Amino acid sequence: MPAVVIFIFLVTEFLISGWFASSLGVGMLFIEILATGVIGLVLISSMNYHLNDALNSVRRGEIHPQEVLTSTVSRVFGGILILIPGVFTDFIGLLLIINSKIRSTKVKKDENFENVNPTATGQSDVI
Repeated sequence: MPAVVIFIFLVTEFLISGWFASSLGVGMLFIEILATGVIGLVLISSMNYHLNDALNSVRRGEIHPQEVLTSTVSRVFGGILILIPGVFTDFIGLLLIINSKIRSTKVKKDENFENVNPTATGQSDVI
């Protein structure tokens, strides 16, 4: 089954990249691959800052830890997909990054999530 999914993905990637190259030219496809590669590298290298901000928001009780996990995983996979050459992978990566941005800007608390400061209750935050 995974081989079939990979095969369908590769065929889709080749068809979309071929259409892009025939419509806009091979030079534009080359520029697109280079530009998105640089964008992917920047996104992946900036993950440290994104993760620090997200963890600080969790510590302050502004956002649920599950939202941070979902946003971070979407951003990492999106960056990796944008880094991989191809128009279809860039499109999917862009969708994942947009999803990550929407999730990270939507600051909400889950009703079941209690903001407990472990140091205030005498508990240690080290596991």
